[in-house]
Amino acid sequence: MEDKIKIPLAKPHFSSLEKKLVRQCLKEGWISSIGDKVKEFGEKFAKVCQVKYALPCANGTAALHLALLALGIGKGDEVIVPALTFVATANVVTYVGAKPIFIECEESTWNLDLNKLESNITQKTKAVIPVHLYGHPVDMDRLKKIAKKYKLFVIEDAAESLGSLYKGKPTGSLGDIGCFSFFGNKIITTGEGGMLVTNNKKIYERAKLFRDQGKKPKKHPYWHTVVGYNYGMTNLQAAVGIGQLAQLKKFVDQKRKIAKLYTSYLKNIKGIVLPKEEKWAKSNFWMYSILVNKNIFGLSRNKLIEFLREKGIQTRPFFYPLSLLPPYKEQQKENFMITRKIAGRGINLPSFSDLTEKEIEHIACLIKKVAKKD
Repeated sequence: MEDKIKIPLAKPHFSSLEKKLVRQCLKEGWISSIGDKVKEFGEKFAKVCQVKYALPCANGTAALHLALLALGIGKGDEVIVPALTFVATANVVTYVGAKPIFIECEESTWNLDLNKLESNITQKTKAVIPVHLYGHPVDMDRLKKIAKKYKLFVIEDAAESLGSLYKGKPTGSLGDIGCFSFFGNKIITTGEGGMLVTNNKKIYERAKLFRDQGKKPKKHPYWHTVVGYNYGMTNLQAAVGIGQLAQLKKFVDQKRKIAKLYTSYLKNIKGIVLPKEEKWAKSNFWMYSILVNKNIFGLSRNKLIEFLREKGIQTRPFFYPLSLLPPYKEQQKENFMITRKIAGRGINLPSFSDLTEKEIEHIACLIKKVAKKD
C-alpha cells in the first residue's frame, strides 16, 4: 500500500547546512554522544526556547523520563496526564513507579480540560504534564496558578509544539521543565532525538546525571553515583539538529500558511470541524487536524481515511484514548466521553512544510467529493 502514496502525511526537509555539518562530523571522527555539536545544539536550542539550560537527549520519551527522575518523582506518587495524547506521556510516569492520572480533554482545543484538573489532585499528586496537542498551547497561566496552589511541578510535553507561542512566549519555557521530540515527523527532526529544557540549574544537572549513566567523571572516569541511563544524543544527530533549528521560523511560517489554506478550502464543508486557535495562542500547526461528524458529513472518520488512502493520500487518526489502552484500562473509573468522541472523529491531514497549495486543494476537493449532499 505504501508505494501507492502520492502525498504522505509527513516528510522532512533538509538543507545543504545539515549535510555540511554531518560531513564535518564524519571527517573529524566525532560521531557518537561526545562531540562539540551536541553542546552547540543545546546552547542554540536554549536561546530559541528562551531558557537557561537545554539538554539534548536520545528521544522525546527519554526527555520526559529524565524530567520525572530529576524531580524525584517515583513509587507512590501520582502525575496528572491528559487522556488524549501519545502513550509515551503516560508510560514515563509508569517507568518511575508512579501512577498516571488521566483527565478529560476540552472540546475546543483538545488539550487537557483545566476545569477537571483540581478535582483530580490528591495528596499523592506531585506533578502535571500538560501536552500542547498537535501544536496548540495549553492555557499555561491558568494551569500554573492551580499547580502553584497545590505545590505541583509542571512538566510541559512540548514534543509537538516547537515554535508555538503562548502569550508571546515559547512553549516548553513556561513550566519547571519542557520536553521536545525530534522524531522524523516533527517540525524539526534529527531522525530520533529529544531535548529537555529548564531554567533551574539543579534540575538540569540532575537530568544530565541520569542521562549520562549516572557518571561523575571528575572523581574517576567510571565513577557512577546513581543508576543512570544511556540517553545521550549523538554528535551526528546534533549536527542535523543545528541545521534544522536554523530553519525553524521558515518551517513554522510555512505550517501556518498551510493551515490557512486548508481552512479556506474546508470551511464550508458541513460535518468537518476545523482546528481552533485561541486568541492568546500562536500554534505551529504541526499537524492540520480536523474532526469528522459522521451524521452530518455522511461518512465516518475511518471511512474517510480509507477513501483518501485509496486516492494516494496518507492520513492518520487521532491518538487512541489512553484510558482504553490495555496497560491502563483497569485502573480508570471515568468514561472520558469527550476524549473518546474527539479521538473517534479526529484525523490528521498531510501537513509537511513542502506541501503545495495545489496538493492542499486536491485533498480538500476529495473530502468535499464524498461529503453528504443536501
